[in-house]
Amino acid sequence: MWSFPAGFKTVKISTTLAATADPKTDLDLTILLCSDQDSSNCKPAGSSGNATSDETVTIPVTSGSYFLVRVNGYAIPDADKADYLLSLLLTNELESYPTKLQLEADDSFGISSTIAKNSPYLNSDYFETKGFDIIGDLRIRNTSNQNLLRIPVKVQSPSKLADETSEEDNGKEEENNGEEEETSGEETDSTPLAQQ
Repeated sequence: MWSFPAGFKTVKISTTLAATADPKTDLDLTILLCSDQDSSNCKPAGSSGNATSDETVTIPVTSGSYFLVRVNGYAIPDADKADYLLSLLLTNELESYPTKLQLEADDSFGISSTIAKNSPYLNSDYFETKGFDIIGDLRIRNTSNQNLLRIPVKVQSPSKLADETSEEDNGKEEENNGEEEETSGEETDSTPLAQQ
């Protein structure tokens, strides 16, 4: 059950099979729009039922309503190999910021842009605490509004980045502990040799 705040325009919900799943698995996706968290009053908002498990439903965000996501197994050859991934993509109004192009010494172009602190994307709880990344693209246009360049951009959620950093630190700590244990072992083993 999901509820999204005002300001978002649409939500795109997708399913795809996990790498370990049986490729013959066929899942279908249904989204219900509910008036309360108890899902006692819901109506269909969108569905997708392709011949594969790659399903996608895009619906407008309704503030104050709840979305119930249902993944149904149309064909599951092996119940132990039916894992899938569920992704959500929230969209908002496009934001425009001044972008600077600078010719570098090697004749390449350097591109820089600054995003305002009050950006609804950066200030969203979904980005700051719920692990949602910001994805989009940086577009360079000329004075005739023609697209000259389009660069994919992804800004990782601070909470997800913190989790990954913590995992890396734990890994390094375990690695360091292993090195210390090996060093201690070498010193212990060398002691009898010195006494001999």
